[in-house]
Amino acid sequence: MAAKTSRGKKAKITQYKNAYMEDNSGEVIAQIDDNIKRALTAMGVEGVGLILDTMKHGYDRPIYQTGTLMRDIKYRINEYEQSVSWGVLTGDLSAGYAIPVHEGTAKRAGRPFIKDGILNNQDALRELGQEELKKGFEE
Repeated sequence: MAAKTSRGKKAKITQYKNAYMEDNSGEVIAQIDDNIKRALTAMGVEGVGLILDTMKHGYDRPIYQTGTLMRDIKYRINEYEQSVSWGVLTGDLSAGYAIPVHEGTAKRAGRPFIKDGILNNQDALRELGQEELKKGFEE
């Protein structure tokens, strides 16, 4: 016996004594997959905002001249590892400028805006991800 789920897939219904059980595992797995993608995307977007805020307000003077470096802050999702990372892509205009600013030089101390932006806000990012993972499931 089979029934249609809310996603239109067939769910297996099993009879055990006088009770019927419906297998919705496919629908649950699909919801989890959607939630993981949503959580990683939300964390990526929020992380970029936190990095930009750190660049503007995290140091004695803002990390800003033309705004190119700020525009080049990106996030990347690795679906295989289910992770998100932030940085400046190597092909972007400000890539050569980002490393000396972030890591420092012999003449100037670094201002690790990516590391500080993420690590100083990791609890908020974790909470955001956890909230996204819960969506679609009732408690």
